[in-house]
Amino acid sequence: PTLVSREAPAVGVISDISAQTSALASAVSSYNGGDPSAVKSASEKLVSTINSGVDTVKSGPALSTADALALTSPVQDLTKQVEGVIDDLISKKDKFVAANAGGTVYEDLKAQYTAADSLAKAISAKVPESLSDIAAQLSAGITAAIQKGIDAYKDAASSTGTASSSAPATETATATETSTATGTVTETATSTPVIPT
Repeated sequence: PTLVSREAPAVGVISDISAQTSALASAVSSYNGGDPSAVKSASEKLVSTINSGVDTVKSGPALSTADALALTSPVQDLTKQVEGVIDDLISKKDKFVAANAGGTVYEDLKAQYTAADSLAKAISAKVPESLSDIAAQLSAGITAAIQKGIDAYKDAASSTGTASSSAPATETATATETSTATGTVTETATSTPVIPT
């Protein structure tokens, strides 16, 4: 462990990101609808950790061949972690959208993509030229996984705006339905949100 931290600060960076990705995975895994603030908070911490890693790598020394090769396994493990989180986010898309949080998840994923892309470029710039292609391929797995999430939530980004604008109508409809529960009210309630849409 001492050798790793001395020779390859980038390995430490990947380790920090991996730990924060686990925290996000846990937040997403335990999300079952409603307030998504725990997921948002974990996502923001992840982006902050990645950006801090970008600074560490940029300000650090060039990576030797051994340093670069030491990154291979941690980056592959991180890629699998990220893929798992994204798959989980996609599987819970309906719950996030129902909570009017589809747009939030979409924006968070875009921020993660930008940060991950910056880190990939920072690491690629520090590895020996002969290994830059390998470094690019390794990091491409992470950005590809995040892109998959962005694509899945793309429609939710615009639908959140619509959902928010018609939310008061929907809430009123629900309240009216609950209080009166007559056929006439239900018809009126249902038609109300349809008109603005």
